[in-house]
Amino acid sequence: MADGPALAPSSETEARLAQVWHHLSWDDLRAFLAISVHGSMNRAAPALRESQPTLGRRMLRLEHQIGLALFERAPNRLVPTEAGEALVAALMPMLGAARGLAGFSERFAPDRTRPIRITATTTLALFLSEHVAALRAAAPERDVVLVPTRQRYDLLRGEAEIALRMNSVEPDAGLLARKAATVSFAFYGLRGARDLPMIMPSGDSTMSKQRALADRELAHRPQGPQIDELHLRYQAIRAGAGVGALPCWLGTSDPTLECLSLRPEQFIHEAVYLVRTERSRADRALDAVARALAAILHRNRTRLQLAPGAVIPPPGPASSAPR
Repeated sequence: MADGPALAPSSETEARLAQVWHHLSWDDLRAFLAISVHGSMNRAAPALRESQPTLGRRMLRLEHQIGLALFERAPNRLVPTEAGEALVAALMPMLGAARGLAGFSERFAPDRTRPIRITATTTLALFLSEHVAALRAAAPERDVVLVPTRQRYDLLRGEAEIALRMNSVEPDAGLLARKAATVSFAFYGLRGARDLPMIMPSGDSTMSKQRALADRELAHRPQGPQIDELHLRYQAIRAGAGVGALPCWLGTSDPTLECLSLRPEQFIHEAVYLVRTERSRADRALDAVARALAAILHRNRTRLQLAPGAVIPPPGPASSAPR
């Protein structure tokens, strides 16, 4: 570009640029800027990875569309004309915006190598461990990882890809949530052992429904140990340490246990929501796993939601542990 301050473009030049602006090619404009910076087509060509004849044709087309000369020759250099200076001034904000877009798609495109992490309560994670083969088959190119937790992971910040959450889900911009299942809980104990203490959940807010149910039953049983973790409570019940709340799909399928909840009010029914981000739709593998997960929950809806007195269907064949 010429040394010294640029001349202020005339109103005629600005009017001409405004008239034809929407007809111009960004590739031609980018080439024009490169020539302005480098001072010649020969030096600009390598930067643009184009040949000098190609740049020459671009400048002829651009000058023809605008109807004005954009360069004049100086010793060993092409110098923008008044119209060229006006065009440079108009293009600089666009160039800054274009530079800001560098890596834009990489920042927001899905990471196609990252494992697909599914967070779920222990109840749901244990149930899904029977179906990991189907989840892996939905996207064999990616690892599928089950994360048993009562903690709420932030999907928008990339802490996990899919979440199965119980109870209500608050509307959140950028998230997709759909009710995918209902899980029933009831009291179970060893067959024939009816006078055992009540295994209590703690005061953890995520266990509030089970705690309230157990509190009502304390009028009929002594209080036993506090155990929140499902697998530990399950083992304690099987060992005869007490009776406690279990998901019906687990308790009723164990022949050593019997359901001690006989009335509807002795059951808990928890809604399960499948949550993921809106942008996950663009990730083919993640979308396939989410659909497979929803299908698994739908096929097993009778097993997961048990009405009082109902006989739970047998589980399907167990699969390998998640990768």
